[in-house]
Amino acid sequence: MVIISGDSWGCGEWPQRYSGPDEILHGGLAWYIRDSGQRVINLSQGGFSNQDILRSIHRFFISGTHLHLVETVQTIFVFQTEWYRDFSPATYCIDFDTNFLDPLNEDIHLRYLSRFYYGLSEISKKYSVSIKLIGGVEDTIWLDQFKQEYPGVEVVCQSFTNLCVNDDHRVNKENFSISSKAADFLKNRTDDPTMISFIESLIDNTLTRQQIWDANPEYFFPDGKHANQKGHKKLFDFLMQTKMIL
Repeated sequence: MVIISGDSWGCGEWPQRYSGPDEILHGGLAWYIRDSGQRVINLSQGGFSNQDILRSIHRFFISGTHLHLVETVQTIFVFQTEWYRDFSPATYCIDFDTNFLDPLNEDIHLRYLSRFYYGLSEISKKYSVSIKLIGGVEDTIWLDQFKQEYPGVEVVCQSFTNLCVNDDHRVNKENFSISSKAADFLKNRTDDPTMISFIESLIDNTLTRQQIWDANPEYFFPDGKHANQKGHKKLFDFLMQTKMIL
């Protein structure tokens, strides 16, 4: 039994204009895994923050749902979303969490992501499940000792975007983005020119990533903001080839 959790990237292919959950065009990775003969439950939801993703997995287990399944949950694929959603007023996340904003420095995104990874590790250890991390709208970090730092969690696709475009899931430099509202929110909390420059570099990352999606419609249209079914098929094939899906 496989669980998938994430934000909108975990849901699959989105239409050009979205007006309701029944309009998802293709179930993405979950669909392909199911077609391969495995049972899948997809907990992904558009707009989720990383803390929302953690909460969705935690609630699945504490509800006892896993105890009533015909198969034991062995693997959870997690589509990492944008780090700033954990505090951003521009998202629908349940936790409006500003605790990790201080100190406000260039490690801010790493603090939020590390907290997310530690949370996944706790779930992995508590419920004896393997958690496999996918960089969706945003790339994951990469550490040579990732599995030692976050037991039970491993990065199986650092960058879904780079996998589609360049046939390589690894990137030399991770793309960490930020929304304009979240960027303005941070800029209003600092006078440090170094921090302001860092925030502006994140905005540049956001624009660069959108340009990549625009330039590769075969993988990122019709809506131009998510991988489509062809992109998800490439991810599925890659995970099969690397034996991350058994």
